[in-house]
Amino acid sequence: HLYEVANGDEVVVSLRGHDLDGDATRATITTLPTSGELFQLSQVFDTHGYDPKAGSPITAVPAVVTGKDSRLVYRRNKFDHGAFDIGNEGWKRRDADEFEYTVNDGIEEGESLAGKVALVSDESPQLVSSEFRFNDEDWKTIGNTGSDVRHEASRRGENMSNYVYAVDDLIDIDAEKNDRRLWKFVLPEKYAGWYGAWYGGTFQFTLSSFSGDYSGVNDHWVDDKYHPLNLVEIYCESCDLFKGVTIAYPLSIATKFDGQTKNYSL
Repeated sequence: HLYEVANGDEVVVSLRGHDLDGDATRATITTLPTSGELFQLSQVFDTHGYDPKAGSPITAVPAVVTGKDSRLVYRRNKFDHGAFDIGNEGWKRRDADEFEYTVNDGIEEGESLAGKVALVSDESPQLVSSEFRFNDEDWKTIGNTGSDVRHEASRRGENMSNYVYAVDDLIDIDAEKNDRRLWKFVLPEKYAGWYGAWYGGTFQFTLSSFSGDYSGVNDHWVDDKYHPLNLVEIYCESCDLFKGVTIAYPLSIATKFDGQTKNYSL
């Protein structure tokens, strides 16, 4: 679930669940939000739909949700300062506030897998981000064992400042001047999770190159066969009944990259 909530505002959240036998489910809060507050629905709102919405606060977990259809209230702090936190490294952008829950039909023992609710600020409506203000934020590469990701706290052109980069561990150019040594950036753990529905929004990033481009390159030669190249790949481990699915954005339909700094929004 994804909700946008302004500072000092509140929203009614319905914690959906599914039971294989068709039984009604009830939700249990298992983690509390890090910034905002949770409340049970007030009796008057739960019964008649009249304000006030918020009833008793939820301050400890586990907590069974008492509202009809497993509804409760999330309230964002009035002075949330645009979703920024201060830590050991100074001020940094805080990603979406969130909490988790499980569901149960009240009959069978055991709980479901954890569900997650993300609550973004209207001033910074993003789930997760990497601004590289102080370090590489644990970005990695694969297929490029000789070169680690490096952090650069400087400006490159008009659209890029504070960034990470990597260099080829081996230069291997074929007769057509194509690079046969392909490697990829791998995003850190904070980008993983139950984000299937949330990626219905946009994935934005800025790309630049010290040397080389993707112009006219849509395929890669492997074992005497051409394989399509993808600009972005998202691997879903639980999709297709846990067989796994890779969701790809093909390079062939992406805006051509000529090596100059370019902003992408997919």
